[in-house]
Amino acid sequence: MADKEEIRDRSDIIEIIGNVVALKKKGRTWLGLCPFHQEKTPSFNVDPVFRSYKCFGCGESGDVFSFVQKYENMTFVEAADFLARRAGVEFDRLGADHERGTPSERDQLFVLNATALAWFRSMLERVQLARDYVYGRGLVHETIQQFQLGYAPQGWDNLTSYLAAQKVNLESAVAVGLLQKGKSGDGYYDMFRHRVMFPIFDEQERVVGFGGRAFGDDQPKYLNTGETPIFNKSRLLYGLSLARRKVSSEGRVLLMEGYMDVIAAHQAGFTNAVATLGTSLTKEHAKKLAQLAPIVALVYDADNAGIKATLRAAEVFKEVQDEGVREVDLRMVRLPDGDDPDSVLKRGDVALFQRAVDDAGQYVDYLIDAAKRRQDLTTETGKSRFLSDLSRILVDVPQMEACDGYLTEYANLHPYSRYSLQSAVEQMRRELFERKQRRRQRNRAAKPGVPTASDSAPTAPNAPPSPAGTPDGAGGPASGTTGSGPRIVSNGQSSGSGRADGRPYRPPISREEREALEKKRYRQSIRPVEAPPKVLTTEERAENELIRALMEPELRAHVLRHIEPGELLTPIAQRLTALVGENQQSLGWEPDAVMRLVEAQQDDPFSAAVRDRAQEFRAQMANVPITEALIVECAKTLRRFHKEKRAEAVSQELARLLQKSSLSDVERTLVRDYTAEHQRLLKELKGSA
Repeated sequence: MADKEEIRDRSDIIEIIGNVVALKKKGRTWLGLCPFHQEKTPSFNVDPVFRSYKCFGCGESGDVFSFVQKYENMTFVEAADFLARRAGVEFDRLGADHERGTPSERDQLFVLNATALAWFRSMLERVQLARDYVYGRGLVHETIQQFQLGYAPQGWDNLTSYLAAQKVNLESAVAVGLLQKGKSGDGYYDMFRHRVMFPIFDEQERVVGFGGRAFGDDQPKYLNTGETPIFNKSRLLYGLSLARRKVSSEGRVLLMEGYMDVIAAHQAGFTNAVATLGTSLTKEHAKKLAQLAPIVALVYDADNAGIKATLRAAEVFKEVQDEGVREVDLRMVRLPDGDDPDSVLKRGDVALFQRAVDDAGQYVDYLIDAAKRRQDLTTETGKSRFLSDLSRILVDVPQMEACDGYLTEYANLHPYSRYSLQSAVEQMRRELFERKQRRRQRNRAAKPGVPTASDSAPTAPNAPPSPAGTPDGAGGPASGTTGSGPRIVSNGQSSGSGRADGRPYRPPISREEREALEKKRYRQSIRPVEAPPKVLTTEERAENELIRALMEPELRAHVLRHIEPGELLTPIAQRLTALVGENQQSLGWEPDAVMRLVEAQQDDPFSAAVRDRAQEFRAQMANVPITEALIVECAKTLRRFHKEKRAEAVSQELARLLQKSSLSDVERTLVRDYTAEHQRLLKELKGSA
């Protein structure tokens, strides 16, 4: 049995938070995007020494327990249970029974699902037909055990009878989606019959639902648990509890469509694979994936349905990014036509799958490839339609420089390429610029109160001059394009190297240069920033420096030698200094020794205040070295501050007494004492100036 402190000691806060937030090391702390509010620049700090976190954007802070409580919407006892299971110990609830009481309805549902899972797994071991099917799908025993696959046998009341024998409340089994009520309302029957069972776990590794795969051509092919108090398929990702560690270390997640795709991927070593639960990607899925990794690779089936699902998923990611969620590097994995991850890996083409993942193109490349497949590029009509599709695709790319590589690559399909590729690129760039301008005007018109641009066509910065010396209709734009052709000289080349507006021509960048530019912009977008500055008085900064030094084993004795607890400003600092002074001999030289001492006091408000404040000033003063001379100077600053306050209080008291018309003997004595004290304080302040 482990208590709270033992569980905290066994829980690596960097690993636990790193499972849901992409963290990057910066100095002694780690930075990432806050999971509690939407932001694009990291302001979420995790300190492994203080074992705490703090967001300088929204102010959320705490320790490993409070993080799990807030992120997973758990009670303290549920969070402690979860962390204890991760650490391989059992939480001692003796001190928490008063909070927990009897198991909640949600707890009972989790237990009920776990009971059903144990029965499904036992059925898989007992029924040869089910075992043959699972092994026939290419799965090995270790994978079956890892994903805890099971079998729901034929018959209408097998699970119903088992649960009744276990004294389970069958109404709860209906609520969790395991059973259904008969039409007459007086009986129950099994929801899953003659199906391979895939348990679905939440991020705390609790069974929240099931997916059942039919044998042969039975319909529906997959039957999933419906919405229940503990199961919401629009938020859950299949395989996430097993994929977290690889996703965090690799910085990339493979998003697939089906259970078997994920299981086959994990068995082949691609343990960063997850899948949605028989539903299209939702905004909740996209937000969770954006928090998990900077790169999301879509590995959908290479058929028409898979292509449509890929395009829908990409649109969802674009929507959540427009809402302020961090932009992810969305990649599209192209598999051979008609294949899916399970089929590729089942036949042993692991190398092919690895190449497909490594060569995954960006969303724009995927759309362009899809547009090429739709058109016959050997005909003028096909070329024209493809160029129109290309322009519609590139209009969503914000930087014109990023579009130049694509324009150069497909300039040979443009009618103006018969004069020169440069002329074709210039014309395509003009058409794209005008399309972007029209898009901006429509967006502005859709927003009330925002003035719209003129209806006249905008002038593109790279517009080429009109054609000259060409026969009627020769060199005209393709269907769906606008603008005039290039100026031709006798040798058939475009005259000069300048633009129509007189500016020098800048050659379009290559695809490799464009990708390097996008990677640079991405790195800049996740560059950590310093915590927002907080205005501190000289005395507040001095106290923070002393507390920061008090946390350092090699400086602790210097602080206690030069300052008394009462000379600090705040009650928290005074109590902490007194506590460290009382336990100085027993404190070890570990960096977190003081924080452990604070947590051992079993005073959660005090622990939270110390942890929060220590992490805050460490983030603000991380680049300021601490020396004994600085400690002495900070101690002098605080003593001077207290003397100034005392001198002011004595002066006010003297003024009050001297305003009286007559003084008693006691008051005369007070005047003499106050006068002497005031003169002494002024002399000391003058000497310390």
